[in-house]
Amino acid sequence: MPRSDSAATESVDIAVTPFVTGKPKLAGDEGVWFFITADMSMFAVLFTAFMFVRAARAGRPAAVSCYLLISILVGAGFAVSKVCEYTAK
Repeated sequence: MPRSDSAATESVDIAVTPFVTGKPKLAGDEGVWFFITADMSMFAVLFTAFMFVRAARAGRPAAVSCYLLISILVGAGFAVSKVCEYTAK
């Protein structure tokens, strides 16, 4: 049975809908992106902790203060990003 023009149009509309909505979408699965982000965050935390302990053992209080300040600023930036994200919903 041949397709009508409306059936062909509906299938095209469905295929184009994600682009029409204007919402950008990451390629791939959101769970994979969450895992990658969590893995990078954990690596950053461990690296910062390693540098902090290394500077503290070497007796460099200026470096320790710098790493603590960086940690506080990054944590505050994360908190601000979450507040913006949750208030937008």
